[in-house]
Parts: sequence; structure tokens; C-alpha cells
Amino acid sequence: MTDTSVRPTFQARIDALRLTKKTHTRQKLTDEGTHDVDDHGRIPWPDSIPFTVRPNHPNGRAHGIRAIGENFREWLRVHPVYIHPMSALAGAWMQIGIPDVGGWPEEERAHHLQPVFDKYNVLFSGIGAMNHLGPDMRIGLELGWGGLRRKLQNCRDLNRPTDPAFYDGEEAFVEGLQDWIHRHVVLARDMAAAEEDPEIRDNLLEIAAMNEVLVDDAPSTFREACQFLAWFQSVDRMWSAGGALGQIDELLLPYYETDIAAGRLTDEEAIWCLASLFFNDTHYSQIGGPAADGHDVTSRVSFLVL
Repeated sequence: MTDTSVRPTFQARIDALRLTKKTHTRQKLTDEGTHDVDDHGRIPWPDSIPFTVRPNHPNGRAHGIRAIGENFREWLRVHPVYIHPMSALAGAWMQIGIPDVGGWPEEERAHHLQPVFDKYNVLFSGIGAMNHLGPDMRIGLELGWGGLRRKLQNCRDLNRPTDPAFYDGEEAFVEGLQDWIHRHVVLARDMAAAEEDPEIRDNLLEIAAMNEVLVDDAPSTFREACQFLAWFQSVDRMWSAGGALGQIDELLLPYYETDIAAGRLTDEEAIWCLASLFFNDTHYSQIGGPAADGHDVTSRVSFLVL
């Protein structure tokens, strides 16, 4: 019989995440050897992802925004689902790069610039390189995935482009991501149904309820905002090892202040949510420092991140 009087503390949950992370890292080193790069948050997965590209070019690859978006949707439809029962969040990612999707076909590469590169000894031009951009995450946090999709639809109707490939590709991607989130809702409920520990079961049910909302709606709580960021950084890594979230303490501060004022969040729980986000991946983020007008933006959330 489970002892329901013993409740795992937030620190105990974080310790469990850290132990799993160490196990994952050791497994990746065993399977793949050493890597002189970042220890990304991807988790080792025993099976290959059952994805087959739908090419639109004679070279057998998918090029261009529409084909990339449609193939990304299909990739997410077969990508594994994962939830750590001690995490505040759902989701994990397994691989950088979607096989045979993206890149430039040979005839569109900047061969005409090679003499310039040779003249100035430019070994890496950066053309076609992976991104490490700092996106404006507030757009997504304010709109949610459903809002982003509706904005794409509205702008397509408003602008009526001759070639709507941009809107088609972006909407296909968001559709795939929404489906992937929904599959995690199903997984969380299945895991909860099989879980004997009431505390873990309740956490899984909370994850399911939270993500059922986030399939379409914008986040409204600190935990939901962390979950939104986890979904973003997962697909950002999958695509091209993208790696930035921006000023994370400023992004999360409004949610923190609202939740604290409402009495539905403690600092210990906020730290658990942040640790769960960093378990998913360690995207490049900033904390504290001066704003554009020079004032210090360091806040309580800055220290919770640390």
C-alpha cells in the first residue's frame, strides 16, 4: 500500500530530474562517444523516429517554406511523446535535424560569391547556417499556438499573396505542433491511470489539463508560460539546433507576479517549474542587466532562475 502521508518535496522532484539527466548524459556518451559541443537537452531514445520525407525536389529533399512546414507537421505526428513524472512540464525532444528536410538545393546556392569568400579568406560565410537568433517570445506567449495559427489565417486572407507558400508552411507547422501537444495530453492521462502514487498521479493530471488548454490558448500562469517555452525550445532544437529564448526573467515576471498575488504559486514551486524547463533544454537566455533606458531589470525571478 502506498504511504500517502509522504509527499515529494519540490526539491525531491528536482533531484529526480537531475538524476535522470545524468543518466541520459551517460547513455548518450556510451552510445555516441564524446562530443565537443553543448550538452543539449535531447533525451536518448531506443528506437528511430518513423519518418519518411515527402520531397518536392529531384534530389529527394524537401525545400522551401511550404514543403518544410508540411514535412515538419508529419515529423511531429510521428515524433515520440515523453513525460517525466517528476517534472512540472510535458515533452522532450530526441534529435536535431529532420532527415532530408531543409537546406538549399545546389542550383540556389551562392556560388557566385565564392570569389569574394576566397579573396577575404571567408571559410564560413554563414549563408544557410543554423540559427542562434533571439526571437520575440512575447508574440507566442500573448497569442498561444491557436492564436498564432489564426493570425496566419487572417494575414493570408488579408494580404492575398500570389504565392501563399509562407502562410501554408507556417500553418502546417503549427498544426503539427498542436497535434503533438495533444498527444502528450493523452499520454499524461494514460500515465495517471496507471500510477499508484496519488501525488504523481495528480501531477500528471495537472500536466494533462494544462496542455489541453495550451493546445489552443495562450498561457495565463507561470507554469503554463514555462510549458509554452518548453514546447518552443523543443521544436527550435529539432529544426536546426536553434538556441535562444531571450530575457527569460522579464518574460516570466508578469506571470510570477500575478500568480504570487493570487496565492497560487510559491517560490519553491516556481523553481521546480524552471528546473523542469531547463531539464527539457538549456536554451540561451539572459537575466538581469540594464533595459534599453538603462534601468536595472533584475527581479525576484532573476534570482529564482539562478
